[in-house]
Amino acid sequence: MAAAIVVVVGTFLALAFREVQSTLLLAATARAHGAADQIASLLTQSTQQRLIELRTVADDGTVRAYLTSPTDELKPAAQARLATLSSPNPQVVELWDGAGRRVLSLATPATATNLLPAEPSAPTSTGVGRLQLYHGSLVTEAVAEVTTVTPGDAHASRLGFLVVRRPAVITATADSLNRLVGGGASVKIGNRVGGGWTDLSKVIEPPPIERVQSGVAIYRTREGDDHLGTYAAIGGTPWAVWVDFSLPAILAPARAFMRRMIAIGLALVLIASLLVRAMTARITTPLSELARASDAMAGGEYSHRVAVARSDEIGTLATAFNAMSERVEQAQRELEERVQQRTAKLAESREELDLFFALTPDMLCIADMEGRLKRVNTAWHAALGWSDAELTRTPYLEFVHPDDRTATEAESASLIAGGRTLTFENRFRCKDGSYKWLSWRAAPLVSRGVIYAAARDVTEQKRTTRELDERATELAEVNRELEAFSYSVSHDLRAPLRHVSGFAALLTERASGSLDAEATRLLKTIVNAAGRMGCLIDDLLGFSRVGRTPLSRTDVNLDRLLQEARDEVAMGTNGQAIVWRVGRLPTVSADPALLRLVFVNLLSNAAKYSASRSPAEIEVGAIPTDTQEAVLFVRDNGVGFDAQYSHKLFGVFQRLHSAEEFEGTGIGLANVKRIVHRHGGRVWAESAIDRGATFYVALPKATSA
Repeated sequence: MAAAIVVVVGTFLALAFREVQSTLLLAATARAHGAADQIASLLTQSTQQRLIELRTVADDGTVRAYLTSPTDELKPAAQARLATLSSPNPQVVELWDGAGRRVLSLATPATATNLLPAEPSAPTSTGVGRLQLYHGSLVTEAVAEVTTVTPGDAHASRLGFLVVRRPAVITATADSLNRLVGGGASVKIGNRVGGGWTDLSKVIEPPPIERVQSGVAIYRTREGDDHLGTYAAIGGTPWAVWVDFSLPAILAPARAFMRRMIAIGLALVLIASLLVRAMTARITTPLSELARASDAMAGGEYSHRVAVARSDEIGTLATAFNAMSERVEQAQRELEERVQQRTAKLAESREELDLFFALTPDMLCIADMEGRLKRVNTAWHAALGWSDAELTRTPYLEFVHPDDRTATEAESASLIAGGRTLTFENRFRCKDGSYKWLSWRAAPLVSRGVIYAAARDVTEQKRTTRELDERATELAEVNRELEAFSYSVSHDLRAPLRHVSGFAALLTERASGSLDAEATRLLKTIVNAAGRMGCLIDDLLGFSRVGRTPLSRTDVNLDRLLQEARDEVAMGTNGQAIVWRVGRLPTVSADPALLRLVFVNLLSNAAKYSASRSPAEIEVGAIPTDTQEAVLFVRDNGVGFDAQYSHKLFGVFQRLHSAEEFEGTGIGLANVKRIVHRHGGRVWAESAIDRGATFYVALPKATSA
């Protein structure tokens, strides 16, 4: 409360002091303006009077005559006339002719020759000139033109100039002007622009005219004294008068007022403090206890409580504080428990991450943006042989194969710019001097200036890929040789077969009457064997072509394709009675020509192996699935097969029934398997003896399905 009273009283005193200061400054400003204007007016009048006196002498006939003919006879009269310009001040009077020569000079007294410039020059204009420094003294110069006739005549011509120089530093004049302005003030006169200033007793530095704002300037001298100043232009001259006052002298009444008011204010504060202390003692004591308790709580002591011995607002506040302290203490205990739990979990997570970091077979590392590894796991040592210290103290580019460094630098620059590396490979040098291929994945954390990366040794994969490429090249060459061999076998075998079959038929035709039954059977056996051999060659060539034919995938409507396959199979069944059950089939992605061959083979087999049934039953349908795979089946009620031999069904020349029971070459199902596998599908069969068979084909669904 006492502090509040001090603040209020202090604020009041500060405002009052500022108001008194402002009033005193305004009064001083008005006084300075008035003095400056008054002095400028007096100096203007004095200067004009001197100019009039100078022009009067310049118009004198004696002066004109001497300028016209500067002879010794006329010189005394001219000097006498010029001497009439004498004044209490020292001065120099000069007469210059129109050619710029000084024809007469008169110094009064004789010691006034110091008013002459070191290198005098002829005047070029009339009137009062700037204050100039000659031999350490400021000098005023007034110039009047000497003409042939009375000035103002249109026919007047210039004869020369009359010049008067007087000192600007005159002690008597300074004392008079200072008394005119009043005590505590000083008067200075000088050029409005540039240097050349005097206080009428000595040469001084120019006052800060450029700092005058709103007609007044408050400034500090080199000696550290504060002043208030203003200026006024002296009419008819390039001069100005500057009047300033000492700021401490101006503000002395304000300081005296402030001292008296401070004494009164202190007395009021003392009285008010005593009254406030007496009135608030009953309030401040319990509040102080509350404050100490609050400080204790702020310092972390949440068990501190305050005594509650009152029933007023302060007692209510103390009760509320105790309740709050209790809740804060409980909350602090709970918070500490949670922090401990979180710290334990964090330590556990860190331990797990460190364990994974150490145990993973991949080469994990953390690198900075300057190209150095900061941390690596143990997989680096196992893969390359370098220790952690050797890897982290050397820029990682030093380990990269020279041929891979340019690409590695480009990838590093991309990571520093915020990109990611999903697949990048380069060669890293092992400690034994060899190199290993590493496949990288990396991502930057720009905010922390680090890059997280994982590398995997793909040297063996590279070697395996290279070997596979070599094997593929070899396999392609072998396939070309096999194709040539198949072509050769096709043509080389067909010719003898045609001969065997042709000659056997010719022999049967010519010797049919002379051959007994056994010979006829043998000839027929030869013809049939040759025919089966031709079919076998055709099937082998077809099997070979299936593996080489490029796929032309499209969305295939199986309903239409199945109908075409049924029509083709029906032509080879010799009117066999078949009951067809065909469900709705999906659309698949496949090569139509090859897929048609699959269904022709499956349907032909179903018809062939159910020929002994009356009627034969063949069912074609699809099994619903939620995957991108369509599962089709072909089921018959034929003789079936032993399920334990199902793995032989799809091999070349693999047959589960003899040729005497069912004709065939054993290549059809091999073709089915090859075609389905080339489409990325699967094929399998289920059966039991005399219970029919079911063949399944799984193919990719159409893209629009």
